Amino acid sequence: MVQRLGPAGHAGRLSRLLGNPRDRWVRLALAGVLVGSLALRLAFLAGQHAAPFSDMTGYDERALLLLHEHTFQTGTAYGATYHGPGYVVFLAAIYGVAGHHWWAVYVVQSLLGTATLFGIYLLARRLFSPSVAVLALLLAAGYVPFLAYAHVLMPETLFITLVVLSTYAFVRGVLESSRLWLGLSGILCAAAALTHSQALLLPVVFFLWIALSPGGWPILRRLRSGLVLFVVSMALVLAPWTVHNYLDQRRFIPGDTVGG
Repeated sequence: MVQRLGPAGHAGRLSRLLGNPRDRWVRLALAGVLVGSLALRLAFLAGQHAAPFSDMTGYDERALLLLHEHTFQTGTAYGATYHGPGYVVFLAAIYGVAGHHWWAVYVVQSLLGTATLFGIYLLARRLFSPSVAVLALLLAAGYVPFLAYAHVLMPETLFITLVVLSTYAFVRGVLESSRLWLGLSGILCAAAALTHSQALLLPVVFFLWIALSPGGWPILRRLRSGLVLFVVSMALVLAPWTVHNYLDQRRFIPGDTVGG
């Protein structure tokens, strides 16, 4: 039996296909801010030719050491464990593909900075509202350190991206009772901890957020299997580096020794 649609029916079907006009404008505005932010970062990069200095030199040298000699050991007392391996591996991977060119790192970090903006938008939309998400996006897009750190050989850009994405995955996992998102959050959280060991405190923040929310303890019980998967995923990613540090220093060091 063929259903005949009148003018109103055709209009309704067309509206569903095209989507809400307001939603289309929001998506266009979001795309415009992200593309504009990336273009600004790349334009800023075009005028930057400074060589690494200070701490940047250390990251650069360790990345080349890992790439060519396949080791984190620098020959000093805490050389292998002074910084976590996350950013060193990140640099070595880029150098392995594009050669020892700092501009290649800055391009990738510009892309990560743009991904961070999108993550902030998604996180604010999940926790608050579309209008708050747009405001958060605009504030983050205009935050100068986000722009500046994309063009130095320092782990901040990678670290912030991992923290934002891990937080978004955790929030989504909790709100949707999704073990998949909670497991992904654990992996991203561990990657952030291998970049800056301060991220080892993130699970505490995440669990406190649930516990202090209305109905927190029932939520913890309901998400028990997903939260266990979060912890296990994080532990599995941290395990190889923790074992490496124990063999190197004979101490339990899941992150780094930069803080003593």
